[in-house]
Amino acid sequence: MTPSSTACRPDDQPAALDKIKAHVADALAQWATIAAQATVPAGRYACPTALTGATTAMMLASEETFGPIFRLMPMDQARAKAVQVFRALVLPETRTISATAIRIRSRADS
Repeated sequence: MTPSSTACRPDDQPAALDKIKAHVADALAQWATIAAQATVPAGRYACPTALTGATTAMMLASEETFGPIFRLMPMDQARAKAVQVFRALVLPETRTISATAIRIRSRADS
């Protein structure tokens, strides 16, 4: 196989390919640009695509794509998104664990 014949893979799950295409279309509609993309052969293929100008408002930033889509965004936006996800997912769980540990310790000290 040559590199050009392996750059894109056929996608046997139509819903997955539709989601990939929807994420790229959403990003382009919100002013992202395609920095690089493999040539798309005829048929149902998911080809590697790099997008610049991505923001945290795009579906690419909040939903899993499960496809070869790479979003390039400024570091400050990426860091802000990481903090937002951490606060939403990790901190509540940490608080729950800490509160449970405090209750257990309070009972043990009584």
